[in-house]
Amino acid sequence: MYQTHHTATFGHSAIQRHAVRPPLYSWDFFSQYFQNRLAELSKYKDLSALNKLKARFGWHIDFDAGDFTTKAYQAIVVTDSATKIVWVNPGFSSMTGYYANEALGRTPKFLQGEKVSVEASHKIRIALDNKEQVSANVINYRKSGEEYLCEVAIYPLFGKNNEVTHFIALEREIA
Repeated sequence: MYQTHHTATFGHSAIQRHAVRPPLYSWDFFSQYFQNRLAELSKYKDLSALNKLKARFGWHIDFDAGDFTTKAYQAIVVTDSATKIVWVNPGFSSMTGYYANEALGRTPKFLQGEKVSVEASHKIRIALDNKEQVSANVINYRKSGEEYLCEVAIYPLFGKNNEVTHFIALEREIA
């Protein structure tokens, strides 16, 4: 964008053109800060909801420490011991396109499709059967049918009598 100015110098008229920069607004500086604060608020809401579930099910875990506060994730999926989904965070809907009510009661396998890695699925199944923590990269499918590569970290959740009652998965899309 250019502006033209007429200037008079020693009785002569000259035309000058120079680029005009748009004004810098305060929200240009604030935007990144605001995005960071929204991410922190989202994580706080997730931790608050997880702590309510912890109290309800009597899990022996500290969600306010470790991977749950430091690991990058978009979606959180909580399943019962039979891997039926009992809770998802709002990030799950953003990442997959499925609303929470469309996921509840289903297993996470509903996100898989023709390109699912047999090796990754087997690795996850063995770890879940042994009630162990596992991480893997899997190809999942959004509600729209679009595939995406998903990094999944799954943790067993122990309740009374030190028995696994649920699993929690931290998930994020990777490029």
